[in-house]
Amino acid sequence: MTARSIVCSSVTAANIILAQSPNNILEEIYASLLAITELEPICLKPTGSLLLGSTHEGSDLDLVIDEYECVLQALEKLENMVTPLNLDKLIDWAIREARARRLPIEYILKLYRPWQRFVYATREVSISIASSTMRMRDEKRLFHTGRRIVKVNVFIEPLQPSALDYPSVVQARSNSGESYQIVVFDGIYTPSILEGGPFLVRGVEGKTIRQDNDYDDAIFVGVSEEITFLLPRNS
Repeated sequence: MTARSIVCSSVTAANIILAQSPNNILEEIYASLLAITELEPICLKPTGSLLLGSTHEGSDLDLVIDEYECVLQALEKLENMVTPLNLDKLIDWAIREARARRLPIEYILKLYRPWQRFVYATREVSISIASSTMRMRDEKRLFHTGRRIVKVNVFIEPLQPSALDYPSVVQARSNSGESYQIVVFDGIYTPSILEGGPFLVRGVEGKTIRQDNDYDDAIFVGVSEEITFLLPRNS
């Protein structure tokens, strides 16, 4: 399934849900979150069981906020109204994510943002952020990874739209002045790199090669071959 067909499917599902009375608690929550964020279904889209029509009594709600402007609008609203996960649920989530990446639990906890995973009307809601426009454009870069692992403190400029691409590619500068592109293949880091700020990054050194055959120094995070991470330093 292409990115374009996924977008069309989710918007179609959203319109079907909103055109009739809610059939279950997840549809009620989805409609309520649309009203709270003042977003259109083209921006706040159902995924997971709600998209597939396979919800059951214990289903959680999975949503994606699509496009840069929609993300900024929604986060401003959500940050002030969500109920964060309680400590037990937060630790359970952090343990799962840490094991999958072979990272310390405390690293994962630094990545948690309440709007990203929260409780609403007794159900857990998970929100991811992306840009289908960026993901459907023609690829203009090649990636070349080496074998050397680097660990360096960097500053990532906040609110870079390319954080919502896949992979995320954001500009960063080390404390000693070197410029890097941070290339991230793991969506758990997307909220943090969109916020920007100081990070400790451990990744695979490489290059991003542009269409004109020029290149940028890069650090790759979220690759399966190595233990890599982006650790926010201001949280």
